This record gives sequence, structure tokens and C-alpha cells, in this order.
Amino acid sequence: MLYFIAILTILVLVHEFGHFIFSILFKVKVEEFGIGFPPSFYKRKGKLTTYSLNLLPLGGFVKLFGEDGSNQNDPGSFASKKLWQKIIILLAGVFNNLLFGYLILSVLLLIGLPLIGNFDEIYAYLNKNAIIKREEISINYISKDSPAEKVGLKLNDKILAYGNSPEDLKGANALSNFEYFVRNNKGREITLEINRKGKENIITVMPRSEYEPNDGPIGIGLSPAVYYAYPFGYNFIEAFKMIVKTFKMFFATIGNVFSSIFNLASKNHDVAGPVGIAVVTSNVAKMGVSYLIAFAASFSINLAIVNMLPIPGLDGGRILMLLIEKISHRKFSQKLENYLIGTGLAFLVVIVIFVTIKDVLFYFVY
Repeated sequence: MLYFIAILTILVLVHEFGHFIFSILFKVKVEEFGIGFPPSFYKRKGKLTTYSLNLLPLGGFVKLFGEDGSNQNDPGSFASKKLWQKIIILLAGVFNNLLFGYLILSVLLLIGLPLIGNFDEIYAYLNKNAIIKREEISINYISKDSPAEKVGLKLNDKILAYGNSPEDLKGANALSNFEYFVRNNKGREITLEINRKGKENIITVMPRSEYEPNDGPIGIGLSPAVYYAYPFGYNFIEAFKMIVKTFKMFFATIGNVFSSIFNLASKNHDVAGPVGIAVVTSNVAKMGVSYLIAFAASFSINLAIVNMLPIPGLDGGRILMLLIEKISHRKFSQKLENYLIGTGLAFLVVIVIFVTIKDVLFYFVY
């Protein structure tokens, strides 16, 4: 939970700082910059802005003078600014989240980004410019009373090398052949080099000849991964391509995602809410720092995409309302604007409730 709150707080800070800095650039008075939602437990009054820390950590806000449409004749009011300035201020949070995710991916693609999956599929996915840094296999499941449990293997241990003896660990046994190697050494001791929380250990285990279906000779579940990178320059291009793919995937599946949210009988889990993201963040943190940083980048990009949706209450919805006013040459009444934003927020709350229920069912019931 702490990792989730920490990452979310950082991403919200990045997002709201975008609104804040462009409001300052366009000389809009920022009344309050808040992390979390009220009630507040800390406030500091600056020259023009009040800075606050609030008890509910799942969000943040920038309160702009005149964002409710008032004080249109005041040069420090949001309402007094030109349409393009308002749109830039509203898009600045999305831009910051995209930039933050892009920069993280660019750095990881230079020093080594982990990619999880079947080794054959991973190498088929990578293009010719990819540089393989290393391979590893993480243990994601250990069956009860299995050889793995008896010799002390742990979840998230990483298998770095294997062989029939400690001397074989210095050889060139490909990790992609590990399962084949285990199956061909039933009843004989094998040696594993394990990385556990940054420390390397040598463990000897004997694959069993008899075991339950889908259990395996050692009794472990495996999660192969390849750390790969690109030469300087290519890393920026590949990071951009990854963001484009994320956009395409999101909007290609958005219809199915929304329909599955409200179908509590369905076990499909295409989208996660606070509970689901907290569980995933905790699991990713156990896999290692690189995985957690990569997850933060993905989270930031997806947060940006969600905020672009044309739903009143989100940045995209507010921009849509501004464009409708411009095209129709009629301004929304304050009552109607409040109603639309309230309806949009209510819709988002309902989504969060349904997604949270599905999170609980998926992670704690099914």
C-alpha cells in the first residue's frame, strides 16, 4: 500500500504541477495547490498561493481563481484568458504525466528495461537494434510440500544460472532451456544460482519423478524476463513508440473495458481501481526496483490517457465544454456547468465503486 500511495502521490504532484506552472506563466492566480483531498492537516500560505497536504491521499488539485467562470474582467482570472490559454492550462497536467512516463522509459531503454513473457515471444517482439542485457527467471509460485519449498526457495527468487554442479554455473546454459533441463534431471540433484533481494545464493534441489499435473518436478511457477536496451538515440524513438502503442491499445479496447466494468458476473479484469492497483504495485515492488520504476512510467501514461477522456470532471471533459461554448457562441450557465461536472464526477464515482468490487472479487474471492 505504501508503494502505491507513494507512486500515486508523485504522479499527482507531476500532474498538478503542470496545471500550476502554466497558470503562473499565463498569469492566472493559483488560490491553492493541494496534494490529496480535504480535510487538510497542513497548510502554508505563500505570497499568492496556499499549499496544502490533505488526509485523503488518492488525488490532488489546483484551485484557480475564476475557474468557475467568475471575475471575467480580472486579468488574474482563469475566465479572462483566451481559449488557447485555457486549453493549454488544462492539458498541462496530461502533458506532464506523458513526459514523465516518456523520460522514465527512455532512461530504462538505455540502461535496461525488463520485459516479462515467454522467451521465444520476447525475442520475436524485440527488433534488430535491441541490446540484450541479461535474462532472468523469477519464481512466482511454490507448491506446498514441493522440493522447492523443502530446500527454502522463496517467491520472487530469481534464477540466474543452473547446472548439475556448482562448477556448471559458470557455463553457458541458456535460461530458455531451464525447464527442459529440469525435466531431464528427475531424481538427480541440480544446482541453482539464486538472486534473493540483491544477494546471490547457491541452492541444491532434486527434481521429483512423480508430481501432480501442472505442478512440475520442482513445484514452482516461472516468470521469464529479458532486460533489453537500445543505443542512445534509439531509446527515445522506442519510448515514443511504446506510448503510441499504449494509446492505440487503450482506445481499441475502451468499449470492451467499459462494458466489462459493469458486468460483475464476468471474471474478465481489464481495468483496475485503487484496490487492484495497490495489489499490483505491491506485487511489482517485490520483483525489483526496475519493475517498479517501469510500472510507475506505465501508470503515469495511463493516468494521462484517462484524464483526456471527454467526461465532465476530467481535463478532457472541461476542454470539450470550452470547445462547445466556442462553437455555439453561447456560454454554459454556472448552474448547467456545475450540473454537468457533478454528473461527470458521479459517473466516475460509480465506475470506481464497480471497479473496486471487481478488484475485491478478482484478488480476494475468485
